[in-house]
Parts: sequence; C-alpha cells; structure tokens
Amino acid sequence: MGHKQLGGEEEDDAEQLFRGEKANLEMTRRVFWSKGEKEVQGTSSQFPSDLGVGSGGGALVVNRRRQEGNPVLKYVRNVRYEWGECGADFECGPAFGVVYLSFKYHKQHPEYVYSRINGKAENRYRNKVLLGYCNMEEPRHVLRELNMICFREAWTLVVVYTVEEAAEYIELFKTTQKKEIQIK
Repeated sequence: MGHKQLGGEEEDDAEQLFRGEKANLEMTRRVFWSKGEKEVQGTSSQFPSDLGVGSGGGALVVNRRRQEGNPVLKYVRNVRYEWGECGADFECGPAFGVVYLSFKYHKQHPEYVYSRINGKAENRYRNKVLLGYCNMEEPRHVLRELNMICFREAWTLVVVYTVEEAAEYIELFKTTQKKEIQIK
C-alpha cells in the first residue's frame, strides 16, 4: 500500500480505511450570509457539520432547482443557507420541510400543490409545512381549498402576506427546529 501525507503524519492507506476515518477531501462550498456570499475552500475536516457547511449541518438547505430567483431569499438574513438537493423547497432540518406556494400561482396551476404535497420526497419529513403567500385581492376560495388539502394530507398551513414575513417564518422554523415543545 502507498503512503499519504495527512496533517504532517505519514499514514498507511489500509490502516486509515481499517480505522474508518474519513479522507480529507478538497471541497468548495458556497455559504450565504446576510451580507452576501463567499466561497470557502478547504478540507472536509475544516467544515464540521454542526457549522452548517457540510452535509446535514446547521444551514438552511434551499432547493436550487425550484427556488432560484425567489424574492424570499433576499430577506433571509439571520440564518445561513446553502443550495442543495432536497425534497421540499426549504429544508430547515432533517425532519422539517417547507413547501412555498404563492396563491396566484395556485390559482393558475391548481394541480401543482397536489404533486408537491403527495410527492415521495416531500413526505419524508416529520414536520411538513405549506407556506402560502397570499398575493390576491380575494383569497377566500383559495385559502379554503389549501386548508382542506393540508388537513387531509396532514400538513400544516401557514399563510403570510409579504415575502418578508415568509422569510421570517423560514428563519423561525430553522432556529427552533431542535427545541422541544413544552406545555405549561
């Protein structure tokens, strides 16, 4: 077996694999903050998962395919987020998924909400939230329909009236994902 230079120590490849250590992989991640974004380079050991820069960490995961260009992201300031592949539009934790839906879009494409709520990837979360953005003059019928859909499919419906409010809810869901519910 060949030898590898890791952290100043010579180590046998077979011994490293036998002990189950992860290899230090060179990686580049884009980390988004309220002041913009920066590219971070380093090894996988320099990106601990509890900092949210690795897989399964503390950063809000945003589905790039569906949410690129969403105005809500402009107002997410208090939590880090990273682009990734996830079932929901926003993954606030391993058990918390948020699907974002504008009422106008639902009025034009009523079948879309069914495909998203009944999707296999979206239903793997324990906490499933449909975040509805009310951007209509008369939302009564749409609200009733979405309420019934969420009730039947065991989803939680949260209605917001501005994109800033939607961002605040997403931040709140992310920051409180690990807190236990206490009934007093």
